[in-house]
Amino acid sequence: MVAESNKALVEGTASYAKVLLCDLPGDRDLFLMLWPPHVSTCIHGHPGDGCVHKLLEGKLTETMYSRDGEKGKCQTIFPGGSSTFINDDMGYHKVWMH
Repeated sequence: MVAESNKALVEGTASYAKVLLCDLPGDRDLFLMLWPPHVSTCIHGHPGDGCVHKLLEGKLTETMYSRDGEKGKCQTIFPGGSSTFINDDMGYHKVWMH
């Protein structure tokens, strides 16, 4: 589903919704991600300037992978209110909402 309302792009699937709040200069955008519990992403990277996450509520588990796809660099649980950063130099990751 893709819709445009008040200049915010809303993109969603059965597993999450992603709202573009602001298209910033350069290769930067500000998104609001809405995830129900027990939903995970696939393993993915963040090229360029990377990605900053600010978790407003709930718990998020991040599993880091080396750039060659090997699992197990680390796994971290982030509580609501926490922030984290990742880019492709650090590796790839998969995130899961509790």
